[in-house]
Amino acid sequence: MLTRLAKIIIVLILLTALLAALAWWWFDRAGLPAVSESPSGASNGIFPGGALKSLFNNLTGNDDANPVEGGEGAVAIGTGNQVAPRFRRVAVGPVTDLARVGPPTGGSSATLVYLERDTGHLYRLGASGESERLSNTTIPQTFQLIAATPAPTPVAKTKTATTTVTLIIRHFKDGRLQNFLTSIKFVATAAGLSAEAGAAAGDFFVSTNPLATPAGEAGDSASLSPLSGQFIPADITNLAVSPDQKNFAFLAVRDGEGQIGTVDLAFKKAATVFSSPLREWRIYWPTLTSLVLATRPSGLVPGYAYRLDLSSKQLTRLVDRVNGLEILPSPNGRRWLYSGTDERGGSPFLALYDLSTQQLTRVPTGGLADKCVWTGDSTRLFCAAPSSFPSTSVGAGSAAVYPDDWLAGDITLNDKIWQIEAASGQSQLVFDPALASPAVNLDVWKLALNPAEDGLYLINKNDLSLWSLRLGSEF
Repeated sequence: MLTRLAKIIIVLILLTALLAALAWWWFDRAGLPAVSESPSGASNGIFPGGALKSLFNNLTGNDDANPVEGGEGAVAIGTGNQVAPRFRRVAVGPVTDLARVGPPTGGSSATLVYLERDTGHLYRLGASGESERLSNTTIPQTFQLIAATPAPTPVAKTKTATTTVTLIIRHFKDGRLQNFLTSIKFVATAAGLSAEAGAAAGDFFVSTNPLATPAGEAGDSASLSPLSGQFIPADITNLAVSPDQKNFAFLAVRDGEGQIGTVDLAFKKAATVFSSPLREWRIYWPTLTSLVLATRPSGLVPGYAYRLDLSSKQLTRLVDRVNGLEILPSPNGRRWLYSGTDERGGSPFLALYDLSTQQLTRVPTGGLADKCVWTGDSTRLFCAAPSSFPSTSVGAGSAAVYPDDWLAGDITLNDKIWQIEAASGQSQLVFDPALASPAVNLDVWKLALNPAEDGLYLINKNDLSLWSLRLGSEF
């Protein structure tokens, strides 16, 4: 007859066997890899690096090298249990600016490059949001990146096309503005895979200066050559790129006035086209034949916008007496998005202006034009705007003035992402970061569409981190 102790031992053995069977059934059903020995000989079991960690990473799309945050709308992709969150952080930052790199025709043969604020290092964003480091030249206190990419030059024998991307990195040194002009060579394959880097057809990758690590491999700063270039005049305070991306328009403060000019990408052939006592113009270049000039926005001062014909040098007023005026011309130059405020700098509004019909359409969301981006075909926009705008400036302790207090950091906005139809002005909520998991307090500083226009990249002004957002109902 079994003793009481023996009965207890038998029960414990049976429970242990049952738990082991349940564990085996669970991991087998989840499709997890079998426990194996790591190259170092250390066990790769249920502790970090083992099955439970793999399960967690598969369910969240997380890994040590590229942590993912924000899981709202996560969907399964690829094989196994891999998932891609709809909204995720792709770079901790601080990131200072984004720039589109690719030929004027755009499409899948374009890419996005971003600039780190503190180091000035350049990174390329891959199709899945992965970052590829392009440079190791340290340029502290950067604040703006401007890129121009002329049409590639075909090479028939290799079925590739090469192009040189001209970059202007704007930064401060010892409290003084500096404009650094540099370039990077890119290669695009016409068909099939590239033998040099294995990039997909039509994709751009760095081939020379700097020697970037091929896509899919970790960047090694030792393999990157330094950026070479020149400093262009520091009195240039604003720049725009021509639609064909072959020239720059610039504002230079000289002899006590603001001089508007054009120059080639090498900054060798410059011509002044307009001078004015005003020294704080914003410049846009929506069509080859004309520039758009707008006064510096302030909610306490009426703003004006003009069209400047490059041939006749004639200036035509298009928008006048709008406080807090910010404008964003469409890529085809036929419409403008602009924002403004009431006379006290409050209640920011958005409006669409059709240049051919002179029709003005209010956008119901309100907002700031600097927080918007056009699609390539000029039919839609995506904008970041809160449900309501704070009426009091926390920093100033008085009535809020837009965009002044927001630019000064005295106001923080809780933005949502909206899609706006250019023809009607109708808006549709695309994404609310408050519903993400975990929720994110989002105040958009920069906004850009990816080349396929099925996703957005944005810089969060709160900490200058870089985020990606997938678009479309399926996400």
